[in-house]
Order: sequence, then structure tokens, then C-alpha cells
Amino acid sequence: MTNQEVKTSIIHRIVVVVPEFKQWTGTRAMHEGDFRVGTNGKLPPKEVTRSLGLKAIIDSVHLREFDRIKHRAEALLAGCGVRYLSGWAIPDDKSAQVLQTLDRIVASYIDAKTMFLLHYDEYVEAWAQKNPSFADGIRNSRLSPNDVASRFSAGYEAFRLQPVTDEKAVALEQSLGGLAGELLDDVSQCAKTFFRESFLGKDRANRKTVNALLRIRERLNGLSFLSKDILPLISLIDEVAAAMPKEGYFGGDAFWKLSSVVQTLADKTLMEGIIRRQVSVEGLAEHSTAMPTTETEVPEANEETVVSQSDLLADMDEFFEETAVGNGDEKSDALSDADRQTVVTLEHESSDSQPVTNDDDKTVDDNTDGASASEMTSPKTQAIPDVDVGDGMYF
Repeated sequence: MTNQEVKTSIIHRIVVVVPEFKQWTGTRAMHEGDFRVGTNGKLPPKEVTRSLGLKAIIDSVHLREFDRIKHRAEALLAGCGVRYLSGWAIPDDKSAQVLQTLDRIVASYIDAKTMFLLHYDEYVEAWAQKNPSFADGIRNSRLSPNDVASRFSAGYEAFRLQPVTDEKAVALEQSLGGLAGELLDDVSQCAKTFFRESFLGKDRANRKTVNALLRIRERLNGLSFLSKDILPLISLIDEVAAAMPKEGYFGGDAFWKLSSVVQTLADKTLMEGIIRRQVSVEGLAEHSTAMPTTETEVPEANEETVVSQSDLLADMDEFFEETAVGNGDEKSDALSDADRQTVVTLEHESSDSQPVTNDDDKTVDDNTDGASASEMTSPKTQAIPDVDVGDGMYF
């Protein structure tokens, strides 16, 4: 394969997006003064304890909005891409819409941060009053609003890969081609959750259920250039979806055919049969008579790698409508050191903050990136830079 052929195949058809959300957990390091009783009235020596743990200085309920917004970003990327490096590889032809949606998600994170800081002192005092026996320790551990602001940030990095030699281009091409297998694994896990939530123990569905299947179809279609094996699955979904009622609830043969398609996507063996054209739509009707009726018969999805199907579909609605698709002190999702060795140059980052230094509680609270409330501005989508990939890339 020549370098020109590689450039026109997979490498230049994907954009890598790495969301970077950092969040304060509302905790501070415990100190000796926080403990009233130890063993025989004394705490163990520092050489033994190493860390005395963490204490909450606000109710964690006030931080849930940040988790929800971060999840929206992950659901957006999971709905159209596949995991790669520390982020997601998404189709280049969807990148503009995805980045615009991410900009709005980042902006909502900034808005949530602003509101949180406005009420921060109230949250600390309310938590102290709710825990009167530990009120002094909570109040004395209060961070300044600027310190808290520096522990929240939101943004993303987006870039294309640029091999430095023809040999590296071929190796990278092969590596990216392997993403097709990961995509099918993800779809299988997602379909398991989809089946359990929408079909298990039920005998009817509606157009919303069909549209959920079409979301999976759109993800497969967007990344179909990764492998020709994806195309038969798209054809299967298209054939079944076209036969579904256009509105209202439905049961009977239509329901069983729809549910059997989802179960097929959830079963790697059945999926392989479709890919090798060993199973037809008509064959699925026969298979549907053996559909499981209890939850114990449905394989559990891997919760670590799959975004909840219901959450994913809800969070993806806005994006697909626009594209006309038919635990320490903080949490951080930045590029890992290993990934940064892979990426030689990177020019673009959409973020609400610039790094600052924070020396507080370094033994437990190692957050350093963030911005004060006065520094928060809405991000703007910029051009996606090319990234050279050299000898540091592992395949």
C-alpha cells in the first residue's frame, strides 16, 4: 500500500477527540486535629498511617450536575465513535457537528461551575450545620472560591493523525483497521443493555424503540469504512427498520423481528452469522421463537465499557437531529503521559481554563489545573490540527 493509498483510506477519515473534564469532589484531606480518639487515645505514627483519609466539606449532591454534563460528552462521542488512545475516534464527516455539540456541553459545564461558586459558601455552611459534631472541622477546611474554581475545568482536544513515514502509515492503517472489532464489541455490549431495557419481559414496542435501533445503525454506518464486515449489519437493520410501523405501538411479528435483530447484535456468534451471510432476516424470525423471557438468560453488559443505552440515546437526540440522521480531590480525563508521547504536536484545545498552581493538600489533593470565576469564557470551535505519529506509537 502506497502512502497516497493510505491517506485516502482510514487515517484521514477519522478525528480523535479527547474530552477533558476535571471536577472537585468536595473533599479535603483529614488531619490529626480531625480525630478525637485513636488507639489508646493516640493516632498511629505517620509512617504507619501514610494518609488519614478524606472528609467531605459539602454535600456531594451539589456536584451531581457536573457528572451529568461530563456523561453527556461521553455519550455523544460513544454514540458516533469508538474508543482510541484516551478518547474516541470519530468519523471526519461528523466532526464539525460533534465539536459544535461538545462546545455547547463545555459551555453548560462552565455555567454550572459559575452557579456552584455563587452558592459555594452556603453549601459549606449547610453541610456544617447538618453535621454539628464535625462543624468546626468542616468550616476550618473551607477552601477559597478561587481555589475551588481552579479545581473545575472542561474542554477537549481534537486532532488528526499524521504518520511521519510510509512505513508508519501502513502500521497505523492496520492499527486503525482493528478498531472495527472494538466497534462491534461496543455495539454488542450496547445491544445487550438495549435488549434488557426495551424488550425483556415485553411484547410490544413503538417508534421510539425503532429509532433507538437506528441510532446504533448510524454509528455503524459512520464508521463503516473501518471494515466491510460492518455493511451486512447495516443492511440487516435497514431491512428490518423499513418493515416497522411508522407510528404507535406494535406487537406480533414486527415486535419479534425487531427484538431478534437487537438480540443478534448483542450476540457475537449471531452477529458473525450475519456478517458471513449465514443468517437472513427470515432466519431471525425463527430465532425469535427462542428469545429469552427472564433477565437471568440475558448476558450482562460490561458496565465499565458501555454507556447506559437509555442515557446514551437521550443524550444523543440533539446531535442526531442536527445532523439529519435518518476518586481523590478531583476527577480528570486528560491524555495520559503515554498518549502524549505518541502525539508529537498538538495545537488545538477547547477549554474553559488555563493551568494554575495550587499547593493545598498535595498529599491527597493533587489537582493543579483550573481557572478562577473571572477567567471563564465560552469556548470556540477551531480547526483540527494534524498530529505527527512517530516511533513512539504502539500498535
